[in-house]
Amino acid sequence: MPIEDLVADDKNGAEFGYPGNDGGRGPFPQIRVVAAGECGTRAVLGAATSPLATGEQPLARQLLPKLSPGDLLLAGRNFLSHGLLADVLAAGVHVLWRAKSDVDLPVLQVLPDGTYLSRIAGPAASPRLRRKGASGGDIPGITVRVIEYSVASEDGSETSETLTPAASASSYMVMTG
Repeated sequence: MPIEDLVADDKNGAEFGYPGNDGGRGPFPQIRVVAAGECGTRAVLGAATSPLATGEQPLARQLLPKLSPGDLLLAGRNFLSHGLLADVLAAGVHVLWRAKSDVDLPVLQVLPDGTYLSRIAGPAASPRLRRKGASGGDIPGITVRVIEYSVASEDGSETSETLTPAASASSYMVMTG
């Protein structure tokens, strides 16, 4: 999900906004772009744009009509949420998504290949039920299969997780990372 600089003029600044931090406003207005494309053909199926303040998930929802039942949607860490996952699965699309390292993925069942089943909990139910002492298996949500993997780099190694929900729990996967 790239963020692109735009020409610094009043119209772009008003429409899309400027990045900023403690040092002040950035020099160029910026636009957020989320696109869906095919891996083999590199064809662009569609793109959605927004002001910088809008996140990736609302833009991804705009692209759901571009996907067909049975498609496999790959996505990075900023896309994983119970709501977006439910919407994508309801469209009949399969997913293989990375998960942020702070996503709670309780181990519900370890599978023979070393992956495990977990659950992406609904945002309303999870905190309330956890306060009452519920475990991951008792919390309603979307069952996923989690694949943990490590990526070695010169600076060290990073453990990641990827997930994929599918038609049956044995097909659900989440990659963490």
